[in-house]
Amino acid sequence: MWEYRAQHPEEGAIFDAAMASSSRLVIDSLLAAYDFGRFGTTVDVGGGNGALLAALLAEYPNLRGVLFDQPQVVQGVDLGPRCEVVGGSFFEAVPDGGDAYVLKWIIHVWEDEQSTAILRTIRRTGSGWRRSAEAAKEEQERGWAPSPGRAQNPRDQPFFREK
Repeated sequence: MWEYRAQHPEEGAIFDAAMASSSRLVIDSLLAAYDFGRFGTTVDVGGGNGALLAALLAEYPNLRGVLFDQPQVVQGVDLGPRCEVVGGSFFEAVPDGGDAYVLKWIIHVWEDEQSTAILRTIRRTGSGWRRSAEAAKEEQERGWAPSPGRAQNPRDQPFFREK
């Protein structure tokens, strides 16, 4: 599927536009539910054309961003001076230096083996992973942040499980 889109950029552009449109459905809920202002740098893994990261950068003026996706997806994307755009494969490595790593609608499209490989890549190469994971666990224990799979109203909850 991904190779096909790389070879057919016009269809890849349609897919990217659809993903950007779907991001707009959850951005307000995500911004209301979670404070990204405490991070210095957020890496959007598989972030497409950057719609979600652009919203985070607009909301948090001190936040820096890294948009990471396949090279043909991020080619030509410019989210401004506070955002670095990096092409690559999340099966090989992700950009280092993030305080938070965001994956929106990434894990659910892969089988468990590939999903685990993606998360291991982030853990292995993402310097902020351990600190962010520990902070998220602490927030959940204290009731400060939504927990994946636990929502009072699923329509209002940006964090969910499909598997």
